[in-house]
Amino acid sequence: MGNVPPQRFNYQQRVGRAGRRGHALSVALTIAKANSHDQTHYFQTERMVSAIPRDPYLETTSSEIAERMIIRQVLQNAFNNTTIKGLSENIHGDFGTDTMWKNKNRHEVQQWIQQNPAEIDRIINCVTTGTNLNKTKHEIKQYITRELINDIDNTIDNPDFPQRALSEKLSNAGLLPMFGFPTRVRLLYHKKTSQTTCQRSNRQKP
Repeated sequence: MGNVPPQRFNYQQRVGRAGRRGHALSVALTIAKANSHDQTHYFQTERMVSAIPRDPYLETTSSEIAERMIIRQVLQNAFNNTTIKGLSENIHGDFGTDTMWKNKNRHEVQQWIQQNPAEIDRIINCVTTGTNLNKTKHEIKQYITRELINDIDNTIDNPDFPQRALSEKLSNAGLLPMFGFPTRVRLLYHKKTSQTTCQRSNRQKP
């Protein structure tokens, strides 16, 4: 790890990726930088590796988290009929570049939002089920229909966000979830296994 994770549970989650192949020993190497956070945990390692972590919980009151997921799905639906070229997939979503947004995609996304109020309601209802948000569903929809496009424009024009991919830029600006969602379905196999291969594999097992 190139830095010390921010919290105990972050460290636990990261080191949990090691040692899963039946080895008796696994090592998690963490590089502590010169900042105060890393140095504190470097000299007081028990805080990071031995402290009792907090119980996990689901955040059901933050409208900011819900809005990012809703915006992500709204944009995903709006971009389904657009042609995105010139970028490799990324975890934030395939929404093209900031240049594509200004030249073409802005109009198409705005048009989709205006023409699909029922679908936006469905997305909002789906994401907010079982929550007690500090913002109403109506307020969230009003933001998407009236302010979202302008906020995307302002983010593109903001020099603090130099990313080329629109989705990555919006994630860094807090309009989308930072870690996004899977961008496509990946098969766990490449071809159908023959019966002969299965029989041979079974014979080789202890």
